[in-house]
Amino acid sequence: MSVAELHGRGLRVRMGERVLLDGFDFRAVSGELVGMSGSSGSGKTTLLQVLAGLTRPASGDVLINDQPAVPWREVTVALVPQTIQFVGVLTAAETVAIALQSAGRYRSEIAERTGSALEELGLAVLADQLVSSLSGGQRQRVAIAQALARRPDILLADEPTTALDAQWRVSALAALGRLARRGAIVVIASNDGDTLAACDRVVSIDGTSVPGATPLTGAVEAP
Repeated sequence: MSVAELHGRGLRVRMGERVLLDGFDFRAVSGELVGMSGSSGSGKTTLLQVLAGLTRPASGDVLINDQPAVPWREVTVALVPQTIQFVGVLTAAETVAIALQSAGRYRSEIAERTGSALEELGLAVLADQLVSSLSGGQRQRVAIAQALARRPDILLADEPTTALDAQWRVSALAALGRLARRGAIVVIASNDGDTLAACDRVVSIDGTSVPGATPLTGAVEAP
């Protein structure tokens, strides 16, 4: 399926008894890098999980190309989580490759995609190092490389630049931007000003004032 638009329509999102979002609408289209801002606890992480189809909203729909969908079942979705958990006995290259292996890719394609993604994130020289020996910033880049290697239709990233210095933040955002230019939908949840400034469009899920952000309606404060 070619993905032109991802739409969260009329979403009511809860965390336990807390209502994070109510009657919330979010749209992202192919080819754009969208920033998503919001104060801590506003629901950014949960919303990304809903948009990926990993968490069901209390009400509302997730649509792809105007059709109700469970995204991860129907298209290739990559999620870069805020909390990164890797198998420590795997190398950086093995960590990137494992997602492709589970998708049944051919060995030659796995090697090509893995090498390309590591190179794009400046990790080629660390390919054979155990991820347990890498720094926090290096592991974060491995997580981004793992997502890019899948060449997803939709990539959802939760605070993907928090452990990166200025140089690698620029490189990582450039790589995500290139994925978007190739036709993917890329959504980055972040409150980092430099990260949001690199996005084509920024939306605030709770009306928090962020330079360049466009507030969306439907967010409510949790009690």
